[in-house]
Amino acid sequence: INPKACIPSNIGFYVPEIGSTSQIPCDVGAFQPKSAQSQCKTSDPGFYVDSEGSPDQTPCPPGTFSEESGATSSDVCIAVSPGEYSLGGAQSAIPCPPGTYQPDPGQESCIDSDPGHYSGGSGSVQQEECLPGTYMPEFGAEMCSRAASGHFVAVSASTYQRACEPGTFQPKYGSVSCIPAIPGNFVDEYAQ
Repeated sequence: INPKACIPSNIGFYVPEIGSTSQIPCDVGAFQPKSAQSQCKTSDPGFYVDSEGSPDQTPCPPGTFSEESGATSSDVCIAVSPGEYSLGGAQSAIPCPPGTYQPDPGQESCIDSDPGHYSGGSGSVQQEECLPGTYMPEFGAEMCSRAASGHFVAVSASTYQRACEPGTFQPKYGSVSCIPAIPGNFVDEYAQ
């Protein structure tokens, strides 16, 4: 006896019962990447399926996210807020890490803070200027460095500290100026 040969269902389709004579396309919101399957897979959060018989799901674009399973269109993909970013297929927004910021919604990355600036917390929407007495020579700083003793920073957003000139000194850190030598004393070197 030679039984009838069964035909496996195509990708994007399924056969739910034994003895079926036809395959059924996956509904919108579902997909099937394999052949010969008895059911379809629901689209994952961060993805959607907008047509019947789909072999795969489509990721939400970078800068958006979706928490919804079984989504049937890209309308579920929500733009991330300022201070956040996302990659394609994200199920949630990611806060910008310290040292970075993002002023615009719907972005796929954050921006490193500039020299002379910092971004202290996560989820920052803007960078902050280093205050007088502090400086930062690098990109992506979480905080500014205090001026060392013998040095000062007189202005905001400085990328460097200046050494106290001969005739002046500064024993403290984070100073905005140097102190003239006390009468009867002298300072003959820089950075004292």
